[in-house]
Amino acid sequence: MTEVPASEVNPHYLDHVMTVADSHGVEASEDIVARNGMKLLAKGARIDASVRERLLEHKLNKPLEECMQVAHGVTIAQLLGEAEGMIEQCSLLRELFSARGLRAEALQALRQMPMGAPMQSLLTVYHGSGADKLDHAVRVALLTLGLSLRLESPQSRASRTQLLQAGLCHDVGELYIEPGYLQRGQQLRPDQWKHVAAHPVVGWRVLKDMPGVGKVVAEMVMDHHERLDGFGYPRGRLGPDLPMDHQVLAMGELLGSLKDSRIAPLLRADVAVKLIPGEYDRELTSLVDRTVRQCETHELVQTLSPLPSVDDTLRKAEATAAYVQRLGEARELLREEVQTASEPFKALTQQAFVRFDNIQKALASTGVDARAPQDLREQLDQSELQNNQGLHLELAVVLREINWRLRELEREMTVRVERAAPAELDRLARVVAHIRGGQEGASAQAAPEPALG
Repeated sequence: MTEVPASEVNPHYLDHVMTVADSHGVEASEDIVARNGMKLLAKGARIDASVRERLLEHKLNKPLEECMQVAHGVTIAQLLGEAEGMIEQCSLLRELFSARGLRAEALQALRQMPMGAPMQSLLTVYHGSGADKLDHAVRVALLTLGLSLRLESPQSRASRTQLLQAGLCHDVGELYIEPGYLQRGQQLRPDQWKHVAAHPVVGWRVLKDMPGVGKVVAEMVMDHHERLDGFGYPRGRLGPDLPMDHQVLAMGELLGSLKDSRIAPLLRADVAVKLIPGEYDRELTSLVDRTVRQCETHELVQTLSPLPSVDDTLRKAEATAAYVQRLGEARELLREEVQTASEPFKALTQQAFVRFDNIQKALASTGVDARAPQDLREQLDQSELQNNQGLHLELAVVLREINWRLRELEREMTVRVERAAPAELDRLARVVAHIRGGQEGASAQAAPEPALG
C-alpha cells in the first residue's frame, strides 16, 4: 500500500531522501528513536543508504520528516529568484500580477514566508525528485496567491503565507507513491490510479502536524484536486463543502499543470476551466478567462510541438464520438442495472450521468455528433480545418480535454464503486465491457484505459 502510518517510514520517500543525500547531505536534526525506545540514530548522524534498512524496520516515535535536515536545502532566496523569473517569462502570471502593486505584494509575501527546517527539507527532497518539480511548485504557489489577491473574496480565510505554503507543498504526497505510476503519459488501471489519487491524503498527513505548516495548509493540500460538482478526488467534496481558498489552490494546480502542455497551453487552460460547467466557482472561472484573454493572441495559440495533421485530428474525433456513443448506450444498460442495485451504487450512477451529460454537451459544441461517428468527416469541413489553423487548433485542444474527462469518468467511477459499493463491481464491469466494444472478460478493476490520446 502507498499509505502508511506516520510513524512508519515510507520506502518511496526514503529512496528520494537517499537520492538527495548523495548530493546535499542529510542528517538527523535530533535523536531518531523507535517506538520501542531504541535509539536508531543520534542527532547529527548521517542519513544515507547505510541506514536505509534500519529505518524501514522500525516504527518511529516521530515522523522522519520532522527529525531530519538537508544541508544546503531550498532557500527563500532561491524561491524568490524562481518566482521573479517566472513572472517575467510566463504571460499568464505576468497578466495576473499586472495590477498596480500586486507583483511587489506577492514577492514580499514570499520573502517573509517562514520556512522551518522540516518544510525546507521536504521541499528539498521534492525538488530532488525531478528536474521540473520545484518549478511546478513555485508556479502553483504564485498562481494560487495571484488568483486570491485578484479575487479579494470575503470567503477567503487563508493568509498569504498559507496560500504560498499550500502551493509549494501541494504535491509532496507524490514522494510517497510508486514512482512508475507518476511517469508522464502513463495510462493507469483503476487499481494503480487509486494510489496516485491518494497523494493529497498523504500530503495532508505529512503536513497537518508539521511545525510551521499546520492544519489550514494541510486541508488545502487535501483538496487540491477537488471540484465543485463533486467529481474531484480524493473525497468528492460537493459545492458549499469546498472552501474558496481550496478552490483557488485547485485552479492554481490545474493552470500550473497545463503550462507544460506542448500544444497551446494558454488556450488549453482557457478550454479546461470552462469545458464542464460547475467544476469551478463562476467568479474564479471568469477571472481566469479574462486573464487568459488579456494575453497576446500569439501567446494564446503558441505551441511547442507541431499540430497533429487534420487527418489525425479527424480520426481522434471519430474515436471520441464512437466512445461517447457507446457510453450513451451503456447509460441505458446502467439504468436497468440500478433497478436492483444498492443505494450507494444508485447515487454514484446518477452522479456519473450528470458528468456524462456535461461531457456530451462539450463534445457537441465542437460540431461532433456522437450519434453518427461514421458520418463525422461530412459533419466537419475538412478543407476549412486545413485552411484555418486556429479552428484546427481549437478542435484539437477541446478533443484532448474531452478525452481526458472521459478517461477520468470511467476511472473515477470504478474507484468510487470499489470504495462505496464493492459488491457492485461486477455490475460496473458489464457496463465497462460494453463501453469498450464488448471485450470478453473486461473488468472494471483490471482493464486498461481507452486509448483515446
